[in-house]
Amino acid sequence: MKAENIYVEINDSVSEVVEKIINSTNEAVILIIPENARISESILNFRLIKREADAANKKIYINSDAEEVLLMAKESGIKIVELSQMSRPSIKNQILIGDIRPPQKNKNRVKKTAEPIFNGVEKEETKNEVFAPKEKKFFTDYFDKENFSEIHISEKEIRRERKNKEKKSFRFGKGGWITLGIVVFLFVASYLFINFIARAEINIVSNKYNWNEQLPILVTSNIKEVDFGNFQIPLTHFEGTRTITQKFPATEIKNIEAKAKGTIRIYNAYSSSPQTLVATTRFMTPDGKIFRLINQVVVPGAKIENGNIIPSYVDAEVIADQPGESYNIGPTKFTIPGFQGTPRYEKFYAESLKPMTGGYTGQTKVVGQEDINNAKKKIADIAYVSLNEELQTKLPAKSIVLDDAKQLIVTSVTTTPSLGEKAEEFEMTAKVVLKVLAFKEDDVKQLFNALALRDKPDWREKELFSYHFEYGVPRVDFDKKLLSFPVSATLVFRDPVDVNQFKNQLPGKSTKDLNQLFKQYKNIEKINVYIWPKFLEFLPLKESRIKVTLDGEAV
Repeated sequence: MKAENIYVEINDSVSEVVEKIINSTNEAVILIIPENARISESILNFRLIKREADAANKKIYINSDAEEVLLMAKESGIKIVELSQMSRPSIKNQILIGDIRPPQKNKNRVKKTAEPIFNGVEKEETKNEVFAPKEKKFFTDYFDKENFSEIHISEKEIRRERKNKEKKSFRFGKGGWITLGIVVFLFVASYLFINFIARAEINIVSNKYNWNEQLPILVTSNIKEVDFGNFQIPLTHFEGTRTITQKFPATEIKNIEAKAKGTIRIYNAYSSSPQTLVATTRFMTPDGKIFRLINQVVVPGAKIENGNIIPSYVDAEVIADQPGESYNIGPTKFTIPGFQGTPRYEKFYAESLKPMTGGYTGQTKVVGQEDINNAKKKIADIAYVSLNEELQTKLPAKSIVLDDAKQLIVTSVTTTPSLGEKAEEFEMTAKVVLKVLAFKEDDVKQLFNALALRDKPDWREKELFSYHFEYGVPRVDFDKKLLSFPVSATLVFRDPVDVNQFKNQLPGKSTKDLNQLFKQYKNIEKINVYIWPKFLEFLPLKESRIKVTLDGEAV
């Protein structure tokens, strides 16, 4: 068997190596792996390559000068070959097979931006400016004091003024009560406003870290839990059926010569032995019209009771010997010309209980092939709506069904009248089957989360904040219940933030105090603060009037 040499680049990912194997026209390939190749970082990569090669019916061998590559290949069940005097082309900055590039690595740390926010306080990145309140001035401050001259008041007038003030100090007139009322009102209104009307929202933005990877996943019904070692997840299988009967108009017009059809009842009054009548056996009406059996039948033997013969019978379909409307006859009696001249002629007979129909000569509407095809499509569409509703109730929550992992099949179809027969309309009965292979996205998340923490051990104290998966075109086997496809994963981790440790310190704090408070938390990138009404420079006094969110989510 001839094998193809595939040279693996140092930076080739598992997906790129698998793509080269699948794209090879040879059944056997030899992977030539250099030292320090990216795929030699983990034995998991060799197991994935072996699994995908087996799925593609490819035999793979490995040649390498790196001892660790040979050990991992051997443990993964991949055979090792030696190539003498091999000329290895330079593969630096070249792609020998395939054009798949792994996604570019993003920086782990999300870039911090210092964008302007209303009443916002940022940690480290933004320069906080605290504006001192403007110095209040009294109306006398606007006069030039040097232009004033002393005012001389006589001692008599001073004593009179003192007496008036002493009298007024014991009197609380109408104006005093009004002033007092205004002060009390303002005090109560301020209290109610600050405690029950003013509100604030603080959004805490934690530090984020991105992780990206692209790997193939196998979804199989052979396992019940996630297999982290072989990169496999459980499969959910759904299969539902619907049998639908519906009438459709016949639209095809053609010149036909149709023969009348119907059902007759054949009697045996001859003996207790059964009688076989072959297909095309003739039956004749009193006026000489011939109808023939469509299929062979066996007329059961007559019953003998007290010496009397009680005829037995069987129903059978017949068709006119000639086309035309003249054979569309009503119920009548039939004889069997083949038995004429024998004792059976009088003892075997038939009758029709309903009229013969369908005989026609000329141009008319018939059941055409296009009519049948359109009817099958409409029935399949009707069945799909019903089956898909059932599917939604039976699949687990957050299940993923890829487009190519659905199969809708029309397994059996019957039409009355049949194809090519004269009819204004026809009835179709069809059985429709929907097959679906699905999986849970939570299983995909578990798989890549474990892989990310294995790749970044120092992230084990961090939280998985968000994730996004892009699924490639799958390879589907409905009979074996297998599903395989590439996944491009993006996971975002964040530093954990315990909001409760500072939540009770927020009421009444100014924006300046908030800035100083959050500077001490190294796991927080920045905070966004919104206070209503906007002229307030501090948070409400009641904790219930302060809404705290972490990365946009309520806590």
